[in-house]
Amino acid sequence: MKSFIICVFVCSFFLSGRILSQVLSQDSLALVDFYKSTKGATWSKNTNWLTNKPVSQWYGVRAEANRVSAISFETANNLKDSIPASIGNLTGLKELDLNFNYISFLPPEIGGLKALERLHLRSNQLQALPLEIVELKSLKELELSENYLTGLPDSLGSLENLEVLALENNKLTEIPSSLGNLRHLKTLIISGNLIPAIPPSVSRMASLSILNVGLNPIDAIPFEITRMDSLKELWVYGCRISSIPPEITGLKTLRRLGLQGNLLSSLPEEIDSLKSLKELYLDNNTLTALPEGIGELKNLKVLSARYNRLTLLPVSIGLLKNLGELRLEHNRLAAIPKETGDLDSLRQLYLNNNFLEDSIPREIGKLKNLVYLSLNENLLKGTIPSDLGKMPKLKYLYLEVNELDSLPDFSADTSLQTLTAYDNKLTFEDIEPVLKLTKISFYYGPQDSIGQYTDTMINPGDVIKLSVKVGGTDNKYQWFRNGIMIAGANSEVYTLNARDSLAYGAYNCMITNGIVKDLEIYSRPVNVVIGSMTAVLDKPEVPNAFELHQNFPNPFNPATRISYDIPREGRVRLKIYSIDGKEVATLVDEFERAGKRTVVWNGRDDRGNQVSSGLYFYRLESGNEIKIRKMLLLK
Repeated sequence: MKSFIICVFVCSFFLSGRILSQVLSQDSLALVDFYKSTKGATWSKNTNWLTNKPVSQWYGVRAEANRVSAISFETANNLKDSIPASIGNLTGLKELDLNFNYISFLPPEIGGLKALERLHLRSNQLQALPLEIVELKSLKELELSENYLTGLPDSLGSLENLEVLALENNKLTEIPSSLGNLRHLKTLIISGNLIPAIPPSVSRMASLSILNVGLNPIDAIPFEITRMDSLKELWVYGCRISSIPPEITGLKTLRRLGLQGNLLSSLPEEIDSLKSLKELYLDNNTLTALPEGIGELKNLKVLSARYNRLTLLPVSIGLLKNLGELRLEHNRLAAIPKETGDLDSLRQLYLNNNFLEDSIPREIGKLKNLVYLSLNENLLKGTIPSDLGKMPKLKYLYLEVNELDSLPDFSADTSLQTLTAYDNKLTFEDIEPVLKLTKISFYYGPQDSIGQYTDTMINPGDVIKLSVKVGGTDNKYQWFRNGIMIAGANSEVYTLNARDSLAYGAYNCMITNGIVKDLEIYSRPVNVVIGSMTAVLDKPEVPNAFELHQNFPNPFNPATRISYDIPREGRVRLKIYSIDGKEVATLVDEFERAGKRTVVWNGRDDRGNQVSSGLYFYRLESGNEIKIRKMLLLK
């Protein structure tokens, strides 16, 4: 028994000796307790813990001068519940980084970490802080974002060396006024809480460079904040701000200003005093115009005003010679000033989802440093300026969902990588040349129909020629009558000999192309009526079965024909529904005799409004029988 005890003592002493040769005994024992108390065996990363490997090789541990100086788990390691009280014995600890875990409690003993400079506990489950945290006089960074904190110790303002305090996404309802004593604080992040107002005491933070109070129910910027001559970044996004105080001119050193997601309908002219401003974010407000003075912000590199109600831009925008990114998508712009072409440094220009009409502004072609250009989902018509095919640095060009009818020659462009052009009025002669440029990812899709809807009356025995004109070097043609293929009608001209009334109907042509794969272009129907055919039309053909036919043309724009067969008389309902099941239009709702019928839907709802592009369902009901089909409206 004695020899067994001696052996255990010797082995323990040997292991302790190995550890003592690396760090002090109190540190090694604290690490062992930390491992056991936080269920270290279940950690996702526990390499070399509780082995005879040097402590510096234990995952996340750093040792200096025989002391543990850092515990850093940079990613989630599944630490649960409480940090043990023995953590207070690591008096040489300078950094404790336990972000993204499940820690719910800090022991009072944490106040014993007098050398601690960084305490990072982001994304845990803390609901409160121990009062002893204010004893960490060496602390420079305190990261407590994404926890469940509802309050802060008032004495937190005594951490005189604190430089970074991050408290975003908690449940805080106020900020202690004592925080104004943090004279060395450079970054304060309190976004995503329940704080109703920016505390004026913040203005006493003489060194504050970054202030983020976004996503709080704040409705005003206190004038005290505008006196902070050290502030470089101010973020007040997602609040309830309806106006900017003119005193904002006092922020002479401000470089980044985030006002997105507020209730701003205008900006003060005084904003032109922010001469140091490099980034201005105004997205998701109700702005209808930008002040003319914005051209005075000569250092501006990013101007973002997405999702507003802008109808025009000031001509002074052309003075922003350093602007690299201009985001104006989802507004109501019908045009851009020609001075936009003077933005020599511009690399990204977003103008999609506006009301730009007529042709693409030629001024855009002057932007020789442009890399990204989005003009999609506007009302652009006609020819794309040839200058767009010669922009030396353009890599991404988005033109889809417009009414453009040609593409420039991109063969000389050495940079273009992505081009989208679907839902325009392009035909094969526009698309073929781009497909031959293998360096470009080119996205095209169903284009608009060609030609015009016409009604033509001819007499029996007359001969007429129906023709389509569409460019392309490898086209194939197929003519249809009432949606049924006409055998042998395979050229761009179809000769119709109206020998009898059976020649009447809707004629159109489908054109495909061997180079432009998977694209079918349809001509709009020519409705041929044969003279003196009334007697024939008065003899309806009674169908054998209840049937709802595929609409034609499909895809269509702006109208399509829907045919159906009713084998017996009765109440008939034919309705259009959107993809989410909402009723759009009623085409038929009446008693009808047996027969074959055709109705036209003009792409409008029951109120007369033109509906948007997309997939629709049409439903035919008569008696106990129901038929449903789908169709695609493309603009």
